[in-house]
Amino acid sequence: MTSTENKMKKPGMLRAIFIINALLVITGFTFYFVFSARTNAGIETLGIPPSTLLTMAIIYLGMFVAIVISILKKMIWGMRIALLTTIVTSIVIILAPIGIGLAAISLGLSFGKPVVAYFGSK
Repeated sequence: MTSTENKMKKPGMLRAIFIINALLVITGFTFYFVFSARTNAGIETLGIPPSTLLTMAIIYLGMFVAIVISILKKMIWGMRIALLTTIVTSIVIILAPIGIGLAAISLGLSFGKPVVAYFGSK
């Protein structure tokens, strides 16, 4: 057998985790740009300063990078810690229901058998 036959393909659940968290990063920066434009136009934005949304988007980006590194190094606990950190920061900083929901879905998917099997294969 060649080394490519020994490698396990990434399961669909793991791909879903990747896509969900990429969407979370895109959503974070989109909210920042929309709120920033509305604030500059003088429109009320629920009292949330755009700088707070930018901070959240940067945190989401950092956690996404941590998830990618964890997937590449096959460290399931690193990915789960990054997802838990995303949930905690989404609660603490601005109570972002989208961030909480997407990170919770990703965390739930990380306990699926195909994902655990992928991280178990070296």
